[in-house]
Amino acid sequence: MARGDYLLNSDIDLIIVTDRLKGLKPWERTAKLRRMAPEDVGLDILGYTEEEFQRAKKYLEPMVKIR
Repeated sequence: MARGDYLLNSDIDLIIVTDRLKGLKPWERTAKLRRMAPEDVGLDILGYTEEEFQRAKKYLEPMVKIR
């Protein structure tokens, strides 16, 4: 969970919003997004379609900065 603090070995929490993920199972989304990221970077990736993200925002906003 993103808290606003970090340590030397912290990972990056990343939310990707794109309708290109539509129809993919959650594990397929994560695998696809992970393949596009650098291998040497620790990432926690969540992938949403635009519609899913609009519904999830109310739960995510207390934990993360949404721009």
